[in-house]
Amino acid sequence: MREEGVAFEALLLDRADDEDAILFYMRAESLEKAQQAFARSQLAIDVETRQIIEDCWDVARAKPLALCLELQT
Repeated sequence: MREEGVAFEALLLDRADDEDAILFYMRAESLEKAQQAFARSQLAIDVETRQIIEDCWDVARAKPLALCLELQT
């Protein structure tokens, strides 16, 4: 995460009667830089995560959400 410039990351499960959804939240210096670093990373966790995303996520339906509030100390 440090190499990607990521400060915080969370995966949230949104369960509904008709389908489930994963909400992915990331705070980074630059989302583009973080995505590029993740895409080229050979760390085992990143390789496995990319495979899970490819196998299980419907990335065509992915969309950015508007952040309403984020508090830090």
